[in-house]
Amino acid sequence: MIVYNYTTEGVQIWSPTQSIFKNYIEEVSKDPDFGDPKTYDFKISRKGTAMESEYTITALLKPDNMKPMEKDILNEASQINLNALITNDNPFEVVSIADTAKVMF
Repeated sequence: MIVYNYTTEGVQIWSPTQSIFKNYIEEVSKDPDFGDPKTYDFKISRKGTAMESEYTITALLKPDNMKPMEKDILNEASQINLNALITNDNPFEVVSIADTAKVMF
Protein backbone atom coordinates (compact mmCIF):
# COMPACT_ATOMS: atom_id res chain seq x y z
CA MET A 1 0.00 0.00 0.00
CA ILE A 2 1.39 3.41 -0.90
CA VAL A 3 1.10 5.92 1.95
CA TYR A 4 2.18 9.47 2.71
CA ASN A 5 4.23 9.84 5.90
CA TYR A 6 3.55 13.26 7.43
CA THR A 7 6.56 12.96 9.75
CA THR A 8 9.09 12.44 6.96
CA GLU A 9 6.98 14.35 4.43
CA GLY A 10 7.43 11.60 1.87
CA VAL A 11 5.73 8.76 0.10
CA GLN A 12 6.41 5.26 1.44
CA ILE A 13 5.29 1.68 1.03
CA TRP A 14 3.43 0.25 4.01
CA SER A 15 2.71 -3.45 4.22
CA PRO A 16 0.52 -4.09 7.27
CA THR A 17 1.58 -7.58 8.33
CA GLN A 18 -0.20 -7.58 11.65
CA SER A 19 -3.82 -8.64 11.31
CA ILE A 20 -4.83 -6.10 13.97
CA PHE A 21 -4.12 -3.28 11.43
CA LYS A 22 -6.06 -4.98 8.66
CA ASN A 23 -8.98 -5.76 10.97
CA TYR A 24 -9.07 -2.21 12.36
CA ILE A 25 -9.06 -0.62 8.90
CA GLU A 26 -11.81 -2.98 7.76
CA GLU A 27 -13.98 -2.21 10.80
CA VAL A 28 -13.50 1.56 10.56
CA SER A 29 -14.37 1.48 6.84
CA LYS A 30 -17.80 0.04 7.81
CA ASP A 31 -18.46 3.02 10.11
CA PRO A 32 -20.63 5.59 8.27
CA ASP A 33 -18.66 8.43 9.91
CA PHE A 34 -15.52 7.23 8.11
CA GLY A 35 -16.35 5.04 5.10
CA ASP A 36 -13.71 4.58 2.38
CA PRO A 37 -10.27 4.46 4.07
CA LYS A 38 -8.74 6.28 1.10
CA THR A 39 -10.54 9.45 2.20
CA TYR A 40 -8.99 9.91 5.66
CA ASP A 41 -5.73 9.34 7.50
CA PHE A 42 -4.52 6.84 10.07
CA LYS A 43 -2.09 7.60 12.84
CA ILE A 44 0.21 4.69 13.67
CA SER A 45 2.29 4.86 16.84
CA ARG A 46 4.94 2.48 18.11
CA LYS A 47 6.23 1.89 21.62
CA GLY A 48 9.28 -0.27 22.25
CA THR A 49 11.78 -1.77 19.83
CA ALA A 50 12.27 -4.99 17.90
CA MET A 51 10.25 -7.89 19.37
CA GLU A 52 9.06 -5.68 22.23
CA SER A 53 7.28 -3.26 19.84
CA GLU A 54 3.64 -2.46 20.41
CA TYR A 55 1.63 -0.60 17.78
CA THR A 56 -1.58 1.40 17.98
CA ILE A 57 -3.60 2.66 15.03
CA THR A 58 -6.18 5.44 15.10
CA ALA A 59 -8.43 6.66 12.28
CA LEU A 60 -8.42 10.44 11.93
CA LEU A 61 -11.21 12.48 10.43
CA LYS A 62 -9.89 15.19 8.13
CA PRO A 63 -8.85 18.13 10.30
CA ASP A 64 -8.95 21.69 9.06
CA ASN A 65 -5.16 21.80 9.00
CA MET A 66 -4.66 18.59 6.99
CA LYS A 67 -2.11 19.05 4.23
CA PRO A 68 -3.75 18.70 0.81
CA MET A 69 -2.17 16.15 -1.50
CA GLU A 70 -0.29 18.34 -3.91
CA LYS A 71 0.40 17.28 -7.47
CA ASP A 72 4.06 16.57 -6.75
CA ILE A 73 3.12 14.18 -3.91
CA LEU A 74 0.57 12.39 -6.06
CA ASN A 75 3.10 12.21 -8.91
CA GLU A 76 5.72 10.75 -6.57
CA ALA A 77 3.25 8.13 -5.37
CA SER A 78 2.32 7.18 -8.92
CA GLN A 79 6.00 6.46 -9.68
CA ILE A 80 6.20 3.64 -7.10
CA ASN A 81 6.15 0.22 -8.74
CA LEU A 82 4.44 -2.13 -6.29
CA ASN A 83 4.96 -5.02 -8.73
CA ALA A 84 8.68 -4.74 -7.96
CA LEU A 85 7.97 -6.12 -4.49
CA ILE A 86 6.86 -9.37 -6.12
CA THR A 87 10.01 -9.63 -8.26
CA ASN A 88 12.28 -8.56 -5.38
CA ASP A 89 13.30 -5.39 -7.22
CA ASN A 90 13.46 -1.79 -6.01
CA PRO A 91 9.92 -0.31 -6.06
CA PHE A 92 11.34 3.22 -6.01
CA GLU A 93 13.44 2.75 -9.15
CA VAL A 94 11.91 4.67 -12.04
CA VAL A 95 10.94 2.29 -14.82
CA SER A 96 9.37 2.86 -18.19
CA ILE A 97 5.72 2.09 -18.77
CA ALA A 98 6.78 -0.70 -21.16
CA ASP A 99 8.87 -2.35 -18.43
CA THR A 100 5.99 -2.11 -15.96
CA ALA A 101 3.63 -3.71 -18.47
CA LYS A 102 6.04 -6.65 -18.88
CA VAL A 103 5.87 -7.32 -15.13
CA MET A 104 2.09 -7.03 -14.99
CA PHE A 105 1.35 -9.34 -17.92
